[in-house]
Amino acid sequence: MGTAANMHHAAFVQKTFRNLEVWAVVTGGVETNAGRIGDPASVFETEQGFERLDQPGPAAEPKPGTINIMLFIGHPLTEAALTRSIMTASEAKTAALQELAVNSRYSNGLATGTGTDQIIVTAPDRDGFRLGWAGKHGKLGELIGLAVLDGVKETLARQNSLTPRGQCSVKIHLERFGCNTTRLVAGVSKFLPPYHAEIFQNNSKGIFRDPITVAAVASLVHLHDKFTWQILPASCRHEVMGSAAAQVACAVSLRYDQFDRYRRSFDQHADKDDDHGFLNLSYAALALGFSDKWPEGD
Repeated sequence: MGTAANMHHAAFVQKTFRNLEVWAVVTGGVETNAGRIGDPASVFETEQGFERLDQPGPAAEPKPGTINIMLFIGHPLTEAALTRSIMTASEAKTAALQELAVNSRYSNGLATGTGTDQIIVTAPDRDGFRLGWAGKHGKLGELIGLAVLDGVKETLARQNSLTPRGQCSVKIHLERFGCNTTRLVAGVSKFLPPYHAEIFQNNSKGIFRDPITVAAVASLVHLHDKFTWQILPASCRHEVMGSAAAQVACAVSLRYDQFDRYRRSFDQHADKDDDHGFLNLSYAALALGFSDKWPEGD
């Protein structure tokens, strides 16, 4: 196993039930190499080595960043259980990344891991009874899941300062669609007159970290995902996304009595299903709420 992560940031997590003990040792870094399963690949392996691929989409060169998991199980396992332990640990790693809202660096999806993750499972090799199941319904699977879930979160907090509280950010929820702090401030400002734009630029950090605003933007993002995954039909996108954008404006302005007016104002943006159109809808919603939050002359 290899990684550029600092070993001083490793997490050591123990979970026990009766005489069954599971340890997870986890190192990790996701800020540069987090990806979603199925993201466009950057290389193709041939007999001569790795051939670099030209990407038509958003894929980028792989960068350092790896989650390494070492599982130490205090009871002998069958070969099947050893294999299943890897599957269970992988699910737990992905669950941790979902709970932390970690973005893919290669697409507009949420990350399920990094491009170079590695797992080792070890258990005593001795005669006698061997545990044969490490799935979610068995206690062994539960302990593996909890140990890895806690371990991934702990090591990412140490290595990347990545915590649930730190992820309470408008920018982080919009980042996977091509937005950074500079683009976010500029994007909102373009929907504001100069008077409001200047005030917004001086107060944007507080707005982007406001939990009510973050919640509304997170809901908008989640609904956009539901349309992308075809859970919601495109025929209702205009109504659903217009209402969600109005909720964002309400969260910023705290003028919930203006919800209907806000919703009607997003007619030209609510139907756009590409990343650029979605970001413009988000920017317009934040700008409209700010305009009412800080009227000219106040």
